[in-house]
Amino acid sequence: GEIDFLLEAVSDTQILLANGGSYVRATLPGTELKFTEGDLDGSAKILSIGVHGQLQNSSVTQDLAVTTSVIHQRYSRPVAADFDNDGQPEFLTYRGDRWRPVLAVTEAAAGENHITVNEDYISGQFPSDVNGDGWVDIAVMSNRSFTWFANQRGTVFEVQPAFDFERSLLTQLADLDNDGDLDILRHVGSQGIVWNENLDDHFGANQLLIDVESRVQQIVVFDANQDGLNELLVTFPSGFGQLHLGIGHGAIAAQPILLDIPWTETTAVDLDQDGRIDLLGDNGQWSRNSGHAFAEAVRLIPETHIAEVKDYDHDGDLDLAVDHYAGWRENNGHAEFSVRYEVLPPEFASLEPSPIDLNLDGIDEFVVTNPDIGIVESKLTYDFNADGRLSVSDLQSLQAAIRSASDELRFDVNHDGRVSRIDGVVFVETILQLELADVNADGVFDSADLVQMFQSGQYEQDVLTTWSQGDLNLDNRFDSADLVIAFQRSRYRQEG
Repeated sequence: GEIDFLLEAVSDTQILLANGGSYVRATLPGTELKFTEGDLDGSAKILSIGVHGQLQNSSVTQDLAVTTSVIHQRYSRPVAADFDNDGQPEFLTYRGDRWRPVLAVTEAAAGENHITVNEDYISGQFPSDVNGDGWVDIAVMSNRSFTWFANQRGTVFEVQPAFDFERSLLTQLADLDNDGDLDILRHVGSQGIVWNENLDDHFGANQLLIDVESRVQQIVVFDANQDGLNELLVTFPSGFGQLHLGIGHGAIAAQPILLDIPWTETTAVDLDQDGRIDLLGDNGQWSRNSGHAFAEAVRLIPETHIAEVKDYDHDGDLDLAVDHYAGWRENNGHAEFSVRYEVLPPEFASLEPSPIDLNLDGIDEFVVTNPDIGIVESKLTYDFNADGRLSVSDLQSLQAAIRSASDELRFDVNHDGRVSRIDGVVFVETILQLELADVNADGVFDSADLVQMFQSGQYEQDVLTTWSQGDLNLDNRFDSADLVIAFQRSRYRQEG
């Protein structure tokens, strides 16, 4: 019943385990190699580590003998799904940075399934029953193609023909025609929002759903009143949304309802357990579904970040994890959240912990990978221009090294044994701790960054371009690919 994980670098792991309703911290050194699997790029091995130690909290001491995870920063946070229908979760991870990722499905004593995806960028990788056969498949979406791996009864994931399409700004899966399998839904810029029907052995041609010209922030498909017909919510950065009711067979039946959407990310969830799906914003605001309309948004909690919606205390209603799992607020049964419980100390919460039920007891543990010790103790290792500080100027030196295919490992920021574009992305996001699209380095990605990019005059010009001028993917040019990755990888902040 213990769960193995993929990992790439042997280091200490810090983990918080549930102990009688509270969480205690343990640092677990002294790892044991259990087995090795695979060789991703000729330099890094995939390892599974068994860790044995003790867990201490004042006078309470617990023996800890679980197989836990050491997940290197280049792997995504694991996503749980029961791929083999045995009632226990497996975990899907991928080697991050969105350059030719390697997917892996992992379970205790079962080894790993390694799946290489030949895509430059992926905007989503997720467990989904694509063909509606009752087995969870693996879907991989990029901004220009869709690939999925059919689950052959939990043991083999068989790659299916890729479906290529024009570059899209948003892509996702949804059962738009209510036939039990998943179709592709996309925002194709000026062409509007289109869908491609799942025809069992292939996906059909573009079918227009909504003609929108402005930039779309999010598309949410949900059954608002549980009547068997999906609704489609399209939100925009300007703070409003269009709600299209009753999508039947992939067609829009009526004029949209305009809604105020004063947040960035929308979660469709029945928060008050009345059988109707409400709209919850990532900033702590809630729009209740009365059955006839969505009410004006009200603030539920003082915090401005909701990490997850889940029944943490197993009392039948949905609670809210807040501030990157630093705490959670209890639902009193009436969508009121006055009581907060502290869970993670700030230094853990800032590392984006993964809530995982390691021992399958119904209570989540939080697994947090230590930041790279070399970065923490000697950040000036990356002072490439030797001016005594870390800045965008160092990134320019790094870009020059990437451009010249340098073999100097001091430029190998992500420690994969080579100097590549990935190092530039990791430098921006991990060393400088900026959004990838925050080219003016003021701490937010907003319209000022877009203005700076276009004022450089380098867009779609065959000239050498730097990150500050809009070359976000570090291919030495500023073009539409950079704009796509800007909104995929960075959170846009609406002004005002």
